[in-house]
Amino acid sequence: MESFLPVGAPSIVSIGMPRSPFTITTDDRGWVTSIRVELTPGEGPKLTMTTTMSGHGKAQQIKAPARFGEAADFYYAR
Repeated sequence: MESFLPVGAPSIVSIGMPRSPFTITTDDRGWVTSIRVELTPGEGPKLTMTTTMSGHGKAQQIKAPARFGEAADFYYAR
C-alpha cells in the first residue's frame, strides 16, 4: 500500500485520476504557502483545487467544535 507524503515532499497522490499535475509555491524562507492541483477526470471538465497556508511559525488557537450529538447509525461500519 502506498502512503501519502508530507506537505513539501516532491510528490502528491491522486486517487482515481489518471493525471494530476500540481504546483507548490513557497515563501522566502521555504515554507509552503500554496498548493494548486489540477484534477482531470476521465470525462467532464478539469477541476482545480488550491490550498493556501499562512502564519507559519506562529502559535495557533484551536477551539474544540461545539457538541451536536451522536452521528446517525449509517456512518458507523458494521
